[in-house]
Amino acid sequence: MREQTAEQKERMKQQIVDWVHGLCPWSEWFTGTFEGEFSENSARKAFERFMRKHLPRVSYFYVTERNPSREGHHVHALMGTCTGLQRKPI
Repeated sequence: MREQTAEQKERMKQQIVDWVHGLCPWSEWFTGTFEGEFSENSARKAFERFMRKHLPRVSYFYVTERNPSREGHHVHALMGTCTGLQRKPI
């Protein structure tokens, strides 16, 4: 299999960005850290439980990653349909 050129990689990246952008009119973003001995799968499950419990009507698209500077995992999320929500009570 041939390696992709920089131009092909950039085109693919833009296609993914366009696809994510087309999923929902994203209006907010969220980052969170799960400290401790969480696996990436546990971090995903915890975030999804949080969303079901506290923000069940909010659309979201997220990724998790190992925390690069200390133990734990990060969650990065785009959120839509957030009209009328206030951060502090959440």
